[in-house]
Amino acid sequence: MAIQAGEAAPESGGLYCARCDAMVHVTEGEPIPECPNGHHEFATEPHETGAPDLNPQHRPPPNG
Repeated sequence: MAIQAGEAAPESGGLYCARCDAMVHVTEGEPIPECPNGHHEFATEPHETGAPDLNPQHRPPPNG
């Protein structure tokens, strides 16, 4: 499910940019800001809209 910048946040937490996977923190009922890279479309989970995995913090740790 995609959410747009400027819409009211449905709940408090993190939203992930659909283009670059950057996360923005939002507060329920407050307007959603642009991502730090100026994009406007967000998903509630990383990679939900097909963004490539460019952020290593979202990758699971290697087995070993």
